[in-house]
Amino acid sequence: AKPIAPELNLALSEPSERELIRILLAYEDTLKNAFRIFKPHVVAGYLLDVCHRFNQFYTQCRILGESPETEAARMTLVACVHAV
Repeated sequence: AKPIAPELNLALSEPSERELIRILLAYEDTLKNAFRIFKPHVVAGYLLDVCHRFNQFYTQCRILGESPETEAARMTLVACVHAV
């Protein structure tokens, strides 16, 4: 297995990488909002959006075989999606 970087390299510059990061950063707020308004379907919609953004990222960005820094950063991004 490839190592996961302890810190995400902010040099990720592909639009699909940035969009995936943006949507992952909304995770906590989305959960809080869904709980506050008693609408669990908000979480389901968010997860569908995460899946869509991850699919775009995975299609457009090579993970293995890139520079070690880029590869580690992208592996970390994949691990973050897995955690959600």
